[in-house]
Amino acid sequence: MLKRFTIAALVFSCLASVWADPSYEEVRKKGDQALAKKDYATAVREFERLVYLYGERPDAYVALGYACYLDGRYERAILEFKKALNFNPSHPGALNNLMLAVGKRASQQTQELEFSEAINLLASTENLYPTHPQSVVLHYSQGQLEFFRGNEAAGLKDWEQVAQRVPTSGTAKFIEAYKLYAGGRPKQALPAMQAAQARLPKEPVVRNYLALVLSELNRNKEALAQLQKAQVGNPPYIDLFLNQAAISLKMGDLEGGQAALIKARDLRPDYASVHLWLAALRRHANDSEGSKKEVGLALADVPQPALLVSGEVGKSVWVDNDYLGVSPVGAFVKPGKHKLKITAKGQPAALTDFTIGADQVAYASLAPLGVEIEGASAASPSTRAARSFALRDQSNHYWRSFQHFHTRPVVLLFWKVGNADNDKTLNALSDLGNRYGTKIGCAVIHVDTESKNSAISQMMSLPATYARLFDDGSVTKHYGLTNDQLPCVVVVDLDGYIASQASGVEGVSKAIQVLDGMGLAPPHP
Repeated sequence: MLKRFTIAALVFSCLASVWADPSYEEVRKKGDQALAKKDYATAVREFERLVYLYGERPDAYVALGYACYLDGRYERAILEFKKALNFNPSHPGALNNLMLAVGKRASQQTQELEFSEAINLLASTENLYPTHPQSVVLHYSQGQLEFFRGNEAAGLKDWEQVAQRVPTSGTAKFIEAYKLYAGGRPKQALPAMQAAQARLPKEPVVRNYLALVLSELNRNKEALAQLQKAQVGNPPYIDLFLNQAAISLKMGDLEGGQAALIKARDLRPDYASVHLWLAALRRHANDSEGSKKEVGLALADVPQPALLVSGEVGKSVWVDNDYLGVSPVGAFVKPGKHKLKITAKGQPAALTDFTIGADQVAYASLAPLGVEIEGASAASPSTRAARSFALRDQSNHYWRSFQHFHTRPVVLLFWKVGNADNDKTLNALSDLGNRYGTKIGCAVIHVDTESKNSAISQMMSLPATYARLFDDGSVTKHYGLTNDQLPCVVVVDLDGYIASQASGVEGVSKAIQVLDGMGLAPPHP
């Protein structure tokens, strides 16, 4: 009997050893081996197993986060590093890697023009760990993004703090050079800016300001070369193209100026001032239709009086002592009386007065100097421009219409729970996904916040590529829609104008006609 018991115990002991969990070191080794082979998907799976088995060990989360980081899954990496810090708030690997992952995620968001989200991510992380050595890198990135989105003052403020914390850095050298440039001392600014560029050779912001200093010294070809180098890698930095346009026009290169402005417009269609500037160039080139379209897009987003100056290339344009740029140029002005001044080196200034109303556009020609005024409706096409907007979805993420403008047509469905034909229209709209796929951008916009929960369930049947958005009434109002017109389908063309707008299933049918007319229909087998 004793012998039988001993044998059974031995068998049980062997089975238990077979069933026992692998050690931390065994699982970690498999994950590390996958990382060494750059097999990141396998590494993630192994480290997920490590976390499952040894979830009390912060190093397991750091390993998983690092594998996600290398696999480009930065949001997941940030989450895992934060889990490690819950166990050990001062874990050096978790802290350092968190900073890296936050920086990468912010860069991703920046490429998608999600500047506010990226800056909030960087700022919130920097605020949590203000004394960590890597936090200064986050502050640097935060300043860079402010420059990228056109907020120079905020970018300078952030980089001044970086300069104070690291006075020997390239950023400190840039701040020194910028102050010389802004103070009207370009000759003194140039060597300092060149030194900053040598320290930060891949920083487009520094190259941009180096170009401005060179242009101030009339070294315009060198300035353009710096701007072109800064554009390598496609940073979402509109100033590179705006300054390229200005310097090209300064050199009398109308074609180069227009090409740069088109790139600026396509990068940031929400920049109304770019549309006005491009309108002035197209008017100068006798492209009346193109000029009107750009004016319409500008006024759709900024309904203010506008001034277009054309007639000669490369002259400096001033309104009430405010410098607008070199002609041809367009800009917004305030309603009322203004003094227009045109200057050129070696020539006397040309002056004239004009008065403009709230809903008007002024056209100034330079040879001879004169101003004509007309109503905004006459200055724009008869079709209606689609105003750019940003709305949140049910996951609290923004969807920005302007990210799609000039790249693909956009289909918008405005609807409300309880309206007739909702189900039919939603189902018909789903078919567009099969027909056109990613050739179109599509957003389904529910216009009643009180019935949002009911709307979410109905939206679940839509293709995953469709944005499911909720409007507070502002976007719907812009499109002039009432409850009686819902559901309503709107198609926005590549120029940013409304190509069709109709209610119910008929709206989907009209959308198909318009989109097929754009050549988007799939080829017949």
